[in-house]
Order: sequence, then structure tokens, then C-alpha cells
Amino acid sequence: MILDFGLPDINGLEVINRIRAFSDVYILMLTGHEDVAEQVTAAGANAVMIKPFRPRALKERIYEALQLQLQKP
Repeated sequence: MILDFGLPDINGLEVINRIRAFSDVYILMLTGHEDVAEQVTAAGANAVMIKPFRPRALKERIYEALQLQLQKP
């Protein structure tokens, strides 16, 4: 799952908490706030990308996530 930290009605940390209540899906958090990276990973995100980033970097992270998901038993 690709999730942006800044959402209109709820923040990304709350979304992660809700998702983790029922799923272990890979979560890649996108944010423009470098200072929240530790909070986001502590909440359960698997990876964080700080904006701005290159599309190629996002593509590489997606491929990494897919590989990890395929390796799960």
C-alpha cells in the first residue's frame, strides 16, 4: 500500500494504526515531513519516502515491496 501522510480528514499515523489492526500489508508512507519518519515506522509503516523524490525511486521501492511480499510463506 502506498499511503500519503497528509490526508484531508485523518493523518497517516491513524490510517496505519487502523490498517495494522487487521492486516500486515506492506505500507510505504510518502511524506514531505522528514521529522515524522521515525513516528511512521514506529506506527508500523515498512518504509518511508520523503518528498520530493524521483519517480524511478518510487518504482524501485514498489518492486522491493513486491519481492518481500512474494517471499512470505
